[in-house]
Amino acid sequence: MEPIKGTVRTFEVVDGVGEIALEDGRVARFGASRIGYQGDLRTLPGLPVEVTELAVGPGGTLRVVAGSVDVEALTRAPATWAEARPRLRLQVALAGTIDSDVVAETAGPGFVLALVATRGGHELHIVERHLDAWGVTRDDAVAAAALNLRALAPSLRPLRPGTYSLERLEGYAAACLFRTGVLDGAQTSGPPVVLVPHRDHVFVTGTDDVEGLRLACSAAQAALLGDLNGEGRVATRVIGGPPRALVTEHALSGRASVRMGTEWYPFEPVPHPLEELLVATRQLGDAIAANLQEERLRKAHPDVDVHIARVFRGLQDDPGSFFVSWTEGARAWLPEAPFVLFITDEELEAKARTRPWSLVAWDRVRAELGESMRPLGVRPERWEVNAFPSPESLRRLESDAT
Repeated sequence: MEPIKGTVRTFEVVDGVGEIALEDGRVARFGASRIGYQGDLRTLPGLPVEVTELAVGPGGTLRVVAGSVDVEALTRAPATWAEARPRLRLQVALAGTIDSDVVAETAGPGFVLALVATRGGHELHIVERHLDAWGVTRDDAVAAAALNLRALAPSLRPLRPGTYSLERLEGYAAACLFRTGVLDGAQTSGPPVVLVPHRDHVFVTGTDDVEGLRLACSAAQAALLGDLNGEGRVATRVIGGPPRALVTEHALSGRASVRMGTEWYPFEPVPHPLEELLVATRQLGDAIAANLQEERLRKAHPDVDVHIARVFRGLQDDPGSFFVSWTEGARAWLPEAPFVLFITDEELEAKARTRPWSLVAWDRVRAELGESMRPLGVRPERWEVNAFPSPESLRRLESDAT
């Protein structure tokens, strides 16, 4: 092929033949003369390339056989407002999980919309110094991002009468929910209730639609677990063997919210026919959020001698339980979970082999040991523990264990 150099506009593979189009209009085609993997086709648009030989691998993957792709361009902020404006988007995140200097606004209970610039499938959070360099105000930048988002907004897809899904596999379904008015087209039984388990997947039903809410919760759990419709479109990594700590990329929340007029509120009705299902969905989302946070904290504090605990799901006889372990002799940052498992060094192997684990309710642990649990002030909240409970406290707690 002829050597090409420039910025990629589009890249696609059809029937084993690849076509790469540059911003200046030139097009180069290439075949599957070599098989290999160097990158995913979704990462190419917007990247500077200098290529003399390309090949198509399995599943539409691209191999740069000779030449280079400027991957560092993915993490560089646009240099000018003209470059930045078409690349700006708003992305949903859990409140408290992004840096305080990121340009963001509140969006529904527990969520924020962060200003990002996209390139090649990657996102860069925008901060005030970027706006200063471009010579624009925060309001101007957010308005441009919202306009770009509206161009991406998908339509509601009915799952049953009065219950819908909203999907945008480029990662902006949740953002479209809060910023494009797409929800106005929903015809629900009662005020709309939404579950936002993942930034690619949103589920909508009505407060008075029990069967619709059952379907929405089940679909939200599947999205949180990365198994929506059995298609595996959301990547899930399961850490370790049973019991399991779940980590689903880009998961958000299992908490339901209701829109009343123009305002959003938590949807936690008590009593309710589906109260247990709502709680289980919320606990699943909270567990995954805590485990995603564990990864962020580990990267942010690589030199701190502390066990950053995960939430685990399930024993074989009770797959719905979520717990965090508090291990003797280890300083730890514990996330809140429905149950706590206390482990001494001597008991670890014996407990695993000879009897079921004893789980103590979180509220009971806080009542007994609250003074020794220091909140860290992060979102989701974690508690620092430096000392293992005394034998007397353990006996009292284990008497209430499940």
